[in-house]
Amino acid sequence: MGHMATEARERMIRTTGRLLRQQGYHGTGLNQIVAEAGAPKGSMYFYFPGGKAELAAAAVDRYAGKVTELLLALLAEHGTAAGAVAAYLDRMATGFDERGFADGCTVASAAAEVAPNEPVIGSATKRALVAWTEALAARLVAEGHPGSEAHRLATAAITLIEGAIVMAKGTQSTDPVREVRDTVVALLTPPPRGRRR
Repeated sequence: MGHMATEARERMIRTTGRLLRQQGYHGTGLNQIVAEAGAPKGSMYFYFPGGKAELAAAAVDRYAGKVTELLLALLAEHGTAAGAVAAYLDRMATGFDERGFADGCTVASAAAEVAPNEPVIGSATKRALVAWTEALAARLVAEGHPGSEAHRLATAAITLIEGAIVMAKGTQSTDPVREVRDTVVALLTPPPRGRRR
């Protein structure tokens, strides 16, 4: 029972994340989640007694965790905040090219639509955005930026990434992603000398 149960719960979380990105929180009904996840109807409240809000928060956490892992992997691979964010935006542009503009960011969708009215979802979106900002800020500190400046730059970079998703979806074009990429690289590239020890 244990493994099957975990699998059904995971499927519900994954399905909810996808539907949040594609049609928003209010456009997504529990019946659709249960149907598309292939889960027994009664299992929803068994796993998520808090209902749709708790399920959406779990989907936000899951998506955020995957993005954090990817960001950390890109930071390790490229060695700089600028390189990692450029690679992330390249992947995003490719994703839009290959799959169209229906998808976006689960965190951004939830933050814009429901976070202010659903504390459990608001906590999840905050955790996500703080985790991404801190991962970038830590790298920027390692590159020689003072802490407060690193946090300011990391906040700007995450804001530009999330804004690029909205712009791409709104214009049905990857041009905003490519333009923001160059801006973020310039923003995060440390000066040739100066603060670097």
